[in-house]
Amino acid sequence: MRYLAIDLGDRRTGLATGDDESGIVSAAGVIELPLNRGDSLLDGLCQAIRDHEPDELVVGMPFNMDGSEGPRAKLVRAFVERLTQRIDDLGAGRLGDGPLRNDAQTEEAAPRCPRRRGDPA
Repeated sequence: MRYLAIDLGDRRTGLATGDDESGIVSAAGVIELPLNRGDSLLDGLCQAIRDHEPDELVVGMPFNMDGSEGPRAKLVRAFVERLTQRIDDLGAGRLGDGPLRNDAQTEEAAPRCPRRRGDPA
């Protein structure tokens, strides 16, 4: 299965591709549009979906350190709803039953602290 990962930012949105066969994830570019330019950013994401032809999209969720959702997570959820609607409007059924997934929708979701250099894996 091929994935397109989306990391929404205030000024730009990062993209990465990966697949579950090789387990390799690679940077797939940056969309240099601010989050508050919603329709333009949606257009850019739809183009990225057409270009990369993923089976599933994964959207990063900005959890607080205690695992709760703050204002930023609510903003991302609202954007995911808009993206889901846009994908549905485009008839992008090839993405499968659940075209969008975010960390909060998976059982494994838990906040993770970044490892420091020298920490055991």
